[in-house]
Amino acid sequence: MDKYPCEVGIEIELEELPYWPIIWPKNREHIWEIKKDGSLRGDTCAEFVLKTPLINKKDIFYALRLLENHVTLATSLFSKRILPLCSERTSVHIHLDMSKRLGIDFIRNLLGYSILMESLWFAFFKKFYNVDRSQNHFCISFKDCGEQYKEFANNLMKASSQPSVRTAIIRIFKTFPRYTAINAQSLYKFGSLEYRHHPGEFKAKHIFAWINTLTRLVDICSQDEYQNIENVPIYISQQGYIPFLNKIYSQEETKYLPFFSVLSKDEIEFCMEEGVSNSQELFELPNIQKSSEAIHKQYMHMKFKNRKISSNHRKPD
Repeated sequence: MDKYPCEVGIEIELEELPYWPIIWPKNREHIWEIKKDGSLRGDTCAEFVLKTPLINKKDIFYALRLLENHVTLATSLFSKRILPLCSERTSVHIHLDMSKRLGIDFIRNLLGYSILMESLWFAFFKKFYNVDRSQNHFCISFKDCGEQYKEFANNLMKASSQPSVRTAIIRIFKTFPRYTAINAQSLYKFGSLEYRHHPGEFKAKHIFAWINTLTRLVDICSQDEYQNIENVPIYISQQGYIPFLNKIYSQEETKYLPFFSVLSKDEIEFCMEEGVSNSQELFELPNIQKSSEAIHKQYMHMKFKNRKISSNHRKPD
């Protein structure tokens, strides 16, 4: 498909740009807006914001390539090549437009799938970029913000009995914490669900792969087989974590976010088990059916839990 299931907004933070003010081609100013960001350090830091959300994949990749080329090619003006700094303070924020999908069941399922995958995303980015976004105060994980998520989920279900469901949902979003990794307050302000997991990056292919990963969840929530988040633990208990991931993400979608080559099978299963537990905790979903194989896996996970996920994986170009 040439289009995403929803419009996509992008915010990219970078430090130590080799020049300021940023010189931007006049005929391309309509694509990116350049802002100062108080959370970044230095005089030549900036946040690049996509001026208009886009839905065509080619348009999004073109915008990303334009930005990458501009912040890298401009360094050729200097005797020493200086690339922008992607420090632990920088990040990439993706907004998925939900203005046409503000239904309780859809938002509930998308939030559930996102929390299901969150531990895997954090572990992958920690190993791929050597940056632990889960420890960032502007990217609070479900584990550290579970009570707020639960209150949000409960209020979301209560909204179904209100005369104006849409208005009730929007009011709920207003009270959600802003700096959670999955930011639902953005639904109130912009009509979009914001994902703050990705560390700082300016390479188009990696950001594009992350957008594909997120929008795939929107696709999944629209399919009959996966529409009900309550069925996921049962499906996983019957098929396993790896087959579940393979069914959700194609090889093309994980080409530049290679979960299976960066993380070991044990690491993936541990992260997915934690994700299922978080989803169950949020929505009181059915428990995974136990079997002799599952008990053995649980033992292996407990052994693994006592080890830190190593950070020695070298980031590819």
